Amino acid sequence: MARSKNNDFCDLRTFFIENAHLQDHLLQSYRMFFITSQSILIPLSALIIFSGDLYDIVELIFIIPLISIGLISLFFWSRITARRGVDTSYWHMQLLKNENYLGKKLSEVEKKNCFSEFKKWQFKSLKERKNILKKYKLLESPPRNFMEWWIPKFFYILWMTIFALMIYYYFVNNIFFVILVTVIISIDIYYLQHKFIFNKDV
Repeated sequence: MARSKNNDFCDLRTFFIENAHLQDHLLQSYRMFFITSQSILIPLSALIIFSGDLYDIVELIFIIPLISIGLISLFFWSRITARRGVDTSYWHMQLLKNENYLGKKLSEVEKKNCFSEFKKWQFKSLKERKNILKKYKLLESPPRNFMEWWIPKFFYILWMTIFALMIYYYFVNNIFFVILVTVIISIDIYYLQHKFIFNKDV
């Protein structure tokens, strides 16, 4: 950290950049965790279905929890990364708001006050925080939108495919019935996931 001769002070620019870097590091860590977990759970589920080496009831004991864990993790993926994303943008916003004062030195007391404001920010609803960031055009990020919403939806489609295969192999062998049930359930879950799982303002 860049500091003046008095070690209790640092410049405003360094303070904001370091906090933005910290939040971005946490965001990338969460994304990597979710992508890695999904990349393990989905192939493992498919492997169990296609193995055919175990009795059906034993396979179901493994496959149903895996599907449940996979879908639950998608629920948390969208919420956690969306919130961490706006927390990263908060410090970028501070850089823009205080661009004329970035050379100012901050004392430890002033830094604590900045963190207090950040905590107040975190207690705001996601929708409210995004409305504030829109004023600074900090939400117009295609890569972030891709990572937070489209990749989880891709994994969601894969889980629906696993679900359809499970019904086909373990319950009925009529592919048309499986397609019908899967479409009905997918439409229902798609509505729910837009309200609760992938709702960008929740």
